[in-house]
Amino acid sequence: MTTTPPTSVHECTTQQLAAFTLLNEIREMGICNMFGAVSPLMEMGGYSRPEASTYLREWMQWGHALTTS
Repeated sequence: MTTTPPTSVHECTTQQLAAFTLLNEIREMGICNMFGAVSPLMEMGGYSRPEASTYLREWMQWGHALTTS
């Protein structure tokens, strides 16, 4: 898993984009506070807890801005 922030959506991995898209959907559905989105991401995306935690952290740091602008 990457820890270097991409500067554009085109620099995101396919896995990051899939997770970020799912996180945007979770946010839009309002099913939870985004700080608690690890469990829904695991259930809806089939990610392990460490993967979901990493993707959520990356989405909060820079993925949200890249995928919603």
